Amino acid sequence: LLAGYEGALLEKALDLAKRLRPAFDTPTGMPVSRVNLRSGKPATVANTVTVAEAGSFLLEFGILSLLTDDAEFYNIAKRSVLSFWRRRSSINLVGTMIDVTTGAFKDTQSTTGPGQDSFLEYLLKGYILFDDVEL
Repeated sequence: LLAGYEGALLEKALDLAKRLRPAFDTPTGMPVSRVNLRSGKPATVANTVTVAEAGSFLLEFGILSLLTDDAEFYNIAKRSVLSFWRRRSSINLVGTMIDVTTGAFKDTQSTTGPGQDSFLEYLLKGYILFDDVEL
């Protein structure tokens, strides 16, 4: 990486990713919104996430996978993104909020505003950055 850099930030990023990983242990593979970084998922957690939450890990976990040569993190994030995308409407629109347990949209509105535009950006950036045609 950089001369003199000994990997401290990468170690912290890897530690954080490992602590966040339990959030993805849902039937759909999409993460819950909150996770206790000490113990894993809290006892009570909302089962709904926004479209941006379902996709936001793609770039961060993807880069971490590249830097650590461990595809696990990219695969976890990609599963979440694809799980959400597979539930799009017949005209390729997604809602704004989904239940991570059932996969049912809780809000079926589509917009070009915050959240949904971010999700589409994650797909495009992931495709370009990781050369992944599945995105």
